Amino acid sequence: MGYLNIFTTEHAKASREVENYLANPINAYTLIKRLSTDFDYLKMVASIATDYEFDSKLLYPTEKDTAGAALGIARLQDTYKLNVTRLAGGKLNARLGNKKHMSKTFSPMTASDCFNLALKLYKHEDYQIAVHWFIEALEKFSNEDRVVNPFSAADIMSHIAKCYHYSKNESDALAWVNKISQVNPREVDDDPILRYYSQGVLDKEMLPEDNRHSKEVDSWRKIRVSASAWKMFAELCRSEIDVPTQIARKLHCFYLRRNAFLQLAPIKTEQLLQKPDVFLFHDVLNQNEIDAIKKTVGHRLKRALVYTNNEKIRTESRVSKSAWLDDIDHDVIARMSQRIEDFTGMSTTHAEQLQIANYGIGGQYNPHYDFDKTGKHHGDRGNRLATVLFYMSDVAYGGATVFTRLGLSVPPIKGSALFWTNLLSSGDGDNRTLHAACPVLYGNKWVANKWIHEAGQELTRPCPLVQETMPVQFWKKNNQPKQNAPRKS
Repeated sequence: MGYLNIFTTEHAKASREVENYLANPINAYTLIKRLSTDFDYLKMVASIATDYEFDSKLLYPTEKDTAGAALGIARLQDTYKLNVTRLAGGKLNARLGNKKHMSKTFSPMTASDCFNLALKLYKHEDYQIAVHWFIEALEKFSNEDRVVNPFSAADIMSHIAKCYHYSKNESDALAWVNKISQVNPREVDDDPILRYYSQGVLDKEMLPEDNRHSKEVDSWRKIRVSASAWKMFAELCRSEIDVPTQIARKLHCFYLRRNAFLQLAPIKTEQLLQKPDVFLFHDVLNQNEIDAIKKTVGHRLKRALVYTNNEKIRTESRVSKSAWLDDIDHDVIARMSQRIEDFTGMSTTHAEQLQIANYGIGGQYNPHYDFDKTGKHHGDRGNRLATVLFYMSDVAYGGATVFTRLGLSVPPIKGSALFWTNLLSSGDGDNRTLHAACPVLYGNKWVANKWIHEAGQELTRPCPLVQETMPVQFWKKNNQPKQNAPRKS
């Protein structure tokens, strides 16, 4: 009856405010688990009729969905320095974002929830975060007398020991094996790794062969370029870095009146950076248009892919769903193309389709360029000259667009559009435009982006007489430029 009570309580909470309830990543994760792992277990052990019946016509979450949600939570922990105990209580301890959008309704995780999440991370070889969830599961396990779990305290402890083993922390692994021996000696005898530690003398020759396949595991940590690049990315996502004062005081806001139409309906424009120029155009998309776009894209959304070695693959470096819309799909899409031409001054004749993207639990996109480094994938229309990114939702926590080499973080503002150019005047890629989408911590992020190509811009963006220079800027937390280290002679 313990599981049934959990189902009933959470159903009542979620029914009060479905969208806000699911905006909390812990609520969303537990719901996915309830409808996959827990539901299967409940059907197997239930001995009485319940209100919950399995409907074969409905599309239920799978174990793969649960694993994806678990990895999303790990990304959130890593990026936003979240405390496991508070997360397990259903609470977020981040100090950023817009709290007015947050729901106060949350459901604490059970021992089974924590163990399941940890197990997903363990199988993905994310031992540093998995071990904390296993420890949290063990703590909750001892306090859940009425719930019958399909695992034991010794099961949890053995995974803790092996997490430390695979993390090369032999002292902690040994300490946990000693604890397991006191609870269930057979658990130690049946596992070769635990048995190795129980022998007292850690002889490497006695260590069992490692059968893991680390190279085959697609972990987002393996995509990091360097520790310093990751540090910059995470600090920008946490809004810990601002544009330096000496740069910010040169920026300004104005009404854009580029052409005859904008003379009648000027656009509120915010200059975010100079050289390279980054602008934010406000109130260029209204709610009716956003609703029309979402309705049009419908069920077309699929897991977003990235180009690697001349092929599109699914990877943890980009976690979102996307779809493409043509101008002919809806008059709103056609109006957006015209609007882009108005506020950028560029032609969209050779632009790509409008890409719609949705970011769910821990949804993010690792640092990347929009331009093609080889310049070969876009044919006669040339490289991606500029990017226009429409924000179609507010996000309470996280989800910012960050430029990791410029020290710029742009939080999503519904109805606005972010604009920047990807190429230098020479046509070469501007390496300063390395950017990323931060993980969505609380909420649901919708964006639409348009890539404008070089073809058709001959008159609107002629080549300058003087070659453009490209200084690379990195900023410290105190808003002062980092000094380049002296060269070694």
